[in-house]
Formats: sequence, C-alpha cells, structure tokens
Amino acid sequence: MCRFIFKYLIISAALISGSMPVLNSQGPASGSAVHEMVYVHLDKQVYIAGESIRYKAYLVSSTGSNLPCSKIIYFNLTGSGIENRLDWRINLESSSAAGSLLLPEDLKPGIYVLTAYTNWMRNSPASTYFSDRILVTSLKSEGNPAIRFFNAQGPGKRLQPDMTEIGDEETSLNFHAEKSEYTTDESVRFELDLKHSSKVVADISVSVYPVSPFDSMLLDPEMNEFINSGLARVYSNRKPAACLHKIEDRGFILSGRIIPNQNAPIDRCDVWLAVTDSISPRILFSKVDTTGAFRFFLDRTYDNQELIIQLADASMSSECKLEVFSKTAMLADTATNSYILDAEEQAYLSTVKNIRLIEAIYGNNEQKAVSVSLKTGPAFLSMPNRVVIPSEYADLRNFREIASNILPEVRFGNRRDEFYLEVLSPNINLWKDNFVVMLNGVPFTDLVYISTLGTKDIKRIEIIQPNVLVGDMTLPGMVSIYTYDNQIPENYLRSHTVRFQNKVITSLQGNEVLSGSNEVSDRHFPDFRNSIYWEPFVKLPSGNKIVVEFPATLLTGKFFIRAEGITSDGIPLSATEYFEITEQ
Repeated sequence: MCRFIFKYLIISAALISGSMPVLNSQGPASGSAVHEMVYVHLDKQVYIAGESIRYKAYLVSSTGSNLPCSKIIYFNLTGSGIENRLDWRINLESSSAAGSLLLPEDLKPGIYVLTAYTNWMRNSPASTYFSDRILVTSLKSEGNPAIRFFNAQGPGKRLQPDMTEIGDEETSLNFHAEKSEYTTDESVRFELDLKHSSKVVADISVSVYPVSPFDSMLLDPEMNEFINSGLARVYSNRKPAACLHKIEDRGFILSGRIIPNQNAPIDRCDVWLAVTDSISPRILFSKVDTTGAFRFFLDRTYDNQELIIQLADASMSSECKLEVFSKTAMLADTATNSYILDAEEQAYLSTVKNIRLIEAIYGNNEQKAVSVSLKTGPAFLSMPNRVVIPSEYADLRNFREIASNILPEVRFGNRRDEFYLEVLSPNINLWKDNFVVMLNGVPFTDLVYISTLGTKDIKRIEIIQPNVLVGDMTLPGMVSIYTYDNQIPENYLRSHTVRFQNKVITSLQGNEVLSGSNEVSDRHFPDFRNSIYWEPFVKLPSGNKIVVEFPATLLTGKFFIRAEGITSDGIPLSATEYFEITEQ
C-alpha cells in the first residue's frame, strides 16, 4: 500500500510558490501557513509477531525546502482492542530517519493501522495523518483460519479533501530492469535514476518483498482512485485554526492542565517535573496559566525516562487534580471484524511462518549498536555544601539518629505528631523549615517515610544550605537523599504524582550513497527471506544512476521492488516495479 501513497503527499501552496513563513521558538508566527506531512515507507506489509517493522520516515513542510520545522514524529500501531496498541516516537536531525520497532511476541494476529504525525499536525483533523495497513500473524496461531482487523474511521481511512492537480513532468524516479524473471541462483539487478530539471539530490529508501494475496485488503480503495486520477492531496487553503499544538523544533513538549476543585486557588497549583536519578536532581518547574495549563520543554536527556509530575505545593493536592495530555492519535471506531481465510491465504501465511522459523534458526539477528550523542542539561541546583556517606559512620537505625549524629546542618524530629526538617542557613545562623526532601532526584514530601531510613538504606546525603531557586519558588536549603535501591515508594507515586513514560526509539540518520552491488548483510542458508531487500539510505543525484542488486532467494513467486523518497527541494518521489523468481 505504501508503494503509491507518496505520490500524493500534502504539499502546501506555500511550498509551491516558494514563500517562506517566519518562525519563532514557539512555532509559526501569527497568520502564517506552515503545513507538514509525514510519510512512512515500510520494508514490507506482512509481519510475524516477534520480528521487527523496519521503516523510513520522511517529513515534508512548507518552509521552502525539505528541511522540516518539527523534530519529532509520533507513531501509533493500532489493532483490535486497546491491548493491541503500540505508541512510540523518534527524533529527527534532518528531514528523514530510519528505525525499527520490535513487535511483541504475544501480539494478536490481525490487520493493524500504522499512524504517523507531528505535534503540529494535531492542529488539523486526524484524517490528514499518514496511515498504512499491515498484516500481523503469529507463530502461535496454528489452526486459526480467521484474522481480526481494525475498522478505522479516523487515520486508518483517508478522507478525501479538496484536490488540486499537481503535475511535475520535469521530475521522475525510474527503475530499469535487465529482465523481469530470475532464477533462484541469480542476482536480481535494477538500475534507478532520477530525472529532474535542476541539480538536486534525492533521499531514497528501497524495499523488496513478495506479492501477497492480502494486498487488495491492505490497500485502501480510495488510494487507487487517487493514483488513477493522478491527483495529489493539498493543504492549500487549510490553516491550523487555534494553533493549540506547538511545533516541536527544540525538543519534546509535555503539556497538561490543572483541574481545580470548586473555588480552589488555581494560581497556587504550579507543577514540578523530575526523573529518578542516582547522580543529581533535575527539577523542572512550570507556572500554571489562568486556564490551568502547564507545559515543559524537554531535551533528549529526558528520552526513555519515566517522568514524574507533581504539584509544587503538596498542600494543594486535595484542591487540584493533575492531568497530562497524551499525544496518541484518538481513533473514532475500535470495532473489530473477523475475516475467514481462504485456502490461498492460509497457504501464504503458513509459508510466511515457516520462513520466520528458518530465519530465527539461520539468520543473523544481531542488532547494530547505535551511538547517540546527548546534550547534557545544565545543573539546575547548586553544588552541595557537604556530601555525607552514612556507611562511613556507625550503624544508625533511622533518619532522626542520622541527623542528630552526622548532619549538624540538619534538624529532623517530631513536633505536634508531625515530622519536621530544618536546614541551617550559614550566613544568618537561622534554622529554616523545609518540607521537601529530594529522594533519588524526585521532590518528596512524605517525611514519615524518610524517618524510617537508616544507614543500611541510604547511600549518600547531599546538603545545600543557601536558598535554592526552582522556577519562581524559593526553597530554604535542600537535603538530597540517595538510597541503595534508587527507588521512590510506589504508594507515594500513586497518591501524589502522575507518571509519563517518555518512550523514544533510536533512529538512524543516513549519510550513505548506494552504488554498485549491495549484498544482503544477514545472508544465510537455506536462503529464505520474507523481507528480500531493505536499504533505507540511498542518496541519488539527479542525472545519475545507481544499481540496486541483491541475491534472489530460494523463495519463488512474484515480488515488488519500490523506491520512495524526497528531493532536496521538497518534491516527493515514488517508483515501483515487479519481477518473478522461478526455479533454476
């Protein structure tokens, strides 16, 4: 299905006319018409639970070139039922990136919808998001003659917008084959060239996989209509109305709102964000606006972390409720249907499963290590005045004994049946109440739990005596406690915080140029492959030719070879050819 979709990527009037909107750090300037469109090229359309979906993601925007505004793409893979939903995101360094997602072994067989979009695209209807259908089967589904499929009325079904014909006779991507039929002992060889009116370089991905009896089911019938008419989907008159969702050009935006009880002072319900950390606290602060909204801008040091969000003033926890906004695409219809497989379809899935078993035994499944350079965020808190290692002292049973014996700057005790903690200010010789302790990098207000920690529990204590500025809050000193288990009590997290799993899949940015022979890196014997060939990083200059070459497999039948991509001046490209492998 993805073989043709790129022909009608959304290209705005701003892109066609060459106009360049002015951007600021929060997104487009007022009244500007910045549009973005995501396209995803998959290595195939039929997968086995337990193997990886390999993909190349492209982002086109109306900024006058193929350099996008957004730097994050969101993905949802949705099946029948909420338990069959996978959500993730990738970071972009340029206009494209390649990656892979490992499908869970227990994923139920069925037809799934892959949806991709940016935060800025969420200002427009979900029908404008990229979507594609894939079939997932399972090695555990022996003897099951039916599959379930997702009945999507949102992103899974493309709604036809106003259409404008875009003809670009000066740009084309073309395959040239030596022949259309190969035997199992030959190498399949195609030439690929780019015709363009000027000197540009195309960013291309190439995939080869078998034709399946499910192709008509996976291909949206509306897409065939678009292909045959030669029309492209255009955003020309669409502008995000309220701009509720900002362009994420400098990092991930986590947003939410405060829901106050009746007459609760919402201006006292400001928010903290932290992560569990065994080295140094990283507290972020967000002031709540008059509507109760809050927002955090997070760099990549927060990727793949559990984010812990809570009220900065713990005394307001009974007055204000925290809600973090999800960026998951909401689908209108989650109804499921059963489809009974015919003999041909059952035989095809049986073959696919057998090949998967062969690949598991003989294939090279080693994953390449990915090197990622992360920006180190600034130290938010001051350097500690003193660091104490309790294990260097005599065994002390609880924190009151620790404070009394080895922490002269700290008082900890009980008054009027409540625990208190005070930090000595060094300049004015004044003891200041502090109701917040940093526990393993997270603001923590349960002093009853702190009172139970002794030298066998605490690995390190750091003390900051001067005032600490966090956002517009001033904390009277700071005590940071790091335990051996580096954990926050589950009861505290459930009752005081909202947790957000900031899941990011590492993506690869390609700089390779494909030329000459490109042998399959994980070749094995017997040589059966469900994914015959996948090359996500091809740089093709206009007027040049490259050779796509790979060994035929022992698997016979008809195959697709397709290339998808985008030129350096923002023109989408697509080319498809077919060939057949027969017995030698």
